[in-house]
Amino acid sequence: MTEAPFWRDTRHGAMKRSAHYLFTVVGVGNVFRMSQIREAVPGREQVGRRIRELRKFGWVIKTYRDLSSLGPDELLLEAVGDHIWTPGYRLTKGTGLNQAKRRAVFDRDGNRCVVCGVGAGEEYPDVPGERARLTIGHLVPQGRRGRDDPDNWRTECARCNEAAKHLTRAPVDAELLRATIRELPRAERQRFHDWIKTGRRQFTNLETLWIQYRQLPAPARSEIEELLDGLVKGSPTA
Repeated sequence: MTEAPFWRDTRHGAMKRSAHYLFTVVGVGNVFRMSQIREAVPGREQVGRRIRELRKFGWVIKTYRDLSSLGPDELLLEAVGDHIWTPGYRLTKGTGLNQAKRRAVFDRDGNRCVVCGVGAGEEYPDVPGERARLTIGHLVPQGRRGRDDPDNWRTECARCNEAAKHLTRAPVDAELLRATIRELPRAERQRFHDWIKTGRRQFTNLETLWIQYRQLPAPARSEIEELLDGLVKGSPTA
């Protein structure tokens, strides 16, 4: 009698079973639907949440919010993280981060990744069609005894949050990057150096204004647009 696959074994949790199904059946680089997971892991509540929680363990799963090429019910398994179904693997317990605290961190950081500066839902300049999804990262990683509290939380996009070893996109050409850096004007070279030393991007006054503008409700944004229309045309309205 053939033994049932791990993901069919109801003795295991939904997250472990879902991860095993994605690894063994779907495969890296392939698109799947949540209905497939619900069929493979029946009788488990909130399986969608369990799929999202896999990101905590290094899994890279994209939705239509990340990639415009995906449909609303489609997901892409971009990279596999920890094999959490392995005997002896212990899932980390939940943190003190809830939805209200997450929202407070996003608001504090201007709803932008503090590492690369991309805003929520914006396209990455180097990957057209891929949109930024914001998450919460740690200034000092927990693996280096970083605290799990607001002082150590920061807004990061999924790309900056995901460990480089899990990414499958084409690698950056380091030689080309070095050559480009050498061609930078002195002021830009110094600014880039500061970003590297601090581990985060610093914003110009204009960029800060753009971040603040994006957080306004639609009527207020329209008023700002009208103000600028007048200023640009040389006849300020306010």
